[in-house]
Amino acid sequence: DGLDDLYTITGFEQSISENMEFTYSGENNWIDRLCAASPAFPILYNPEQDYTVMVANNTGFGNTIGSSFQFSGLEPQESRLELLSGMLTFFDSGMGHEWLKGDVISDNTVNIIDIVYSVEFMLELLSFNPMELWKGDMNHDEHINIQDILLMVQEVLHPN
Repeated sequence: DGLDDLYTITGFEQSISENMEFTYSGENNWIDRLCAASPAFPILYNPEQDYTVMVANNTGFGNTIGSSFQFSGLEPQESRLELLSGMLTFFDSGMGHEWLKGDVISDNTVNIIDIVYSVEFMLELLSFNPMELWKGDMNHDEHINIQDILLMVQEVLHPN
C-alpha cells in the first residue's frame, strides 16, 4: 500500500486530462504510486508528492487505463465527467496525448534546450514531473540517463 497523501490530482498538458484539477475525497486513502513504462503514459498525478496516479496504454490490440484511486472520489463532478469523456475517447481512438518523445519543455520540437533540461534532470539539479520523465525517457527504461541524452542529440542532429 501507498501512503495517505492524496488530496489534489492534476492533469497533464496536451493530454486527455489537460487543464484538469481535482480534489480527492475517496474512501481509498492508501494510494499506490504508478509508473507509466513507455509506450504507456501518465494521465493524472499528485502534484504535492509528484507521483502518477493514473496511466494509459495503447497496445495496438486494445487500450487500457489504470488508476490507484477511487474514481468517484474526484471533485468537482463536472471535471470528473469531462475526464470520463476523455477516457472513453481514448478507449475508442487510442489517442490520449499529443506528446513528442524528447520534447521535455513542450514546444513541439526536440532541441538543445530539451537536452539541457534532461541533463539537469539526470544530475538531479532539477526535479521532473511524470510527464517530463516520460518525454525525456527516449530509450523507454524509466530513467533519464546518458543513453537518453545521446538519443536526443541524435534527434536534434537528424530530425525525422
